[in-house]
Amino acid sequence: MATAARIEMDRPTECLEAIVAASQTNALGHLKAAQYIVLFDEAFTALFVDHGLTDAELRHGMTSPFLADLRATYMKELLPGARVAIAAQLLSFGDKHLRLLLLMTDSADGRMAATCELSIVNMNLDARRPAPWSPQQTAILDQLRSAHAGLPVPGPSLRDGAGRRS
Repeated sequence: MATAARIEMDRPTECLEAIVAASQTNALGHLKAAQYIVLFDEAFTALFVDHGLTDAELRHGMTSPFLADLRATYMKELLPGARVAIAAQLLSFGDKHLRLLLLMTDSADGRMAATCELSIVNMNLDARRPAPWSPQQTAILDQLRSAHAGLPVPGPSLRDGAGRRS
């Protein structure tokens, strides 16, 4: 696996920057709901690969992270040409699972555009059963937990989109 990316303290971990393409928009001219999920998926993959949790095929030996639940909240319309940044905040992790919050901001104004909370289970690819994180993965997840420990945990109001402009 590649050398892990640097983890900074007291801020969500940067994962991805992207520009909204016209081909990603719908007839109304804004980013399609499915394309938000595509960007969140790319950010999740970048986080795991760049920090050494998995290889580029999302494998770590005979295990791989499986998505168990995904909850997306859309807060801001994104038009073609919009630049977005996605960062991750580790909310919790246990022996075989983790909860991750992805935060998408519009780079032009810094406003939150969407969030995506993921529940991820580490799976043994042969048995197709949950499996413990390896010692190497646990060490990386511990680093992320320490880095994110001082961050406020967004409450349901953020994840449910409360506070959006009407």
